[in-house]
Amino acid sequence: GGGIPIAVGAAFGAKYRNNGRIVVCFFGDGASNEGAFHEALNLASIWKLPVVFVCENNQYGISMNVSKSTNVKRLADRAAAYGIKGITVDGNKLDEVYQEFAGVAEEVRAGKGPVLMEMTTYRMSGHYFGDNENYRTKEEVEAWKKKDPIDYVGKILMANYGVTEEEIRKAQQEEKQRVLKASEAAKEDPFPAEEDLTDDLYDPVLGEIVWKPWNMA
Repeated sequence: GGGIPIAVGAAFGAKYRNNGRIVVCFFGDGASNEGAFHEALNLASIWKLPVVFVCENNQYGISMNVSKSTNVKRLADRAAAYGIKGITVDGNKLDEVYQEFAGVAEEVRAGKGPVLMEMTTYRMSGHYFGDNENYRTKEEVEAWKKKDPIDYVGKILMANYGVTEEEIRKAQQEEKQRVLKASEAAKEDPFPAEEDLTDDLYDPVLGEIVWKPWNMA
């Protein structure tokens, strides 16, 4: 949840400059139990900042089910404590996410204050490589796989946009090859040099990325 208070600062900057921009901050259900989450929502609410807090509720914070870490059925209901709007959306349905977010973005950009959006979804794989996933059942995973958002989008493309199943499979293979190619390229890259530690540093005074060398000794 470290990015949540940073989003509030960015939103404050946008409002101060009156540049019409909004900030969108993504985090998981586990982060919604961090103190920074509540402090950020409180401050954003007071100042009516142009920020959308998007909680991707994938049901698990590492190995803990959300029902065991949070005593509310909808995480979006937490918005009420700060006097802002809270919306729960089926995060596995691209069209619903698009439609809901479009309306929210318009409201936030118009100066009506922050919004907390909860997008319900599921973490299909383990939290880390080698996770034995003994905290959930195979039946639960299989049930959520039937709601796979990628499959859902494929059905929409075929039903409403004339895309064929063959075209979808071709696109999937092309993307798979792109990922594999990128992986192999990364393996061939040399390890970074010590002096690379000083590359791409952010200068808060200038407000931009700069290169600032110093004595590494």
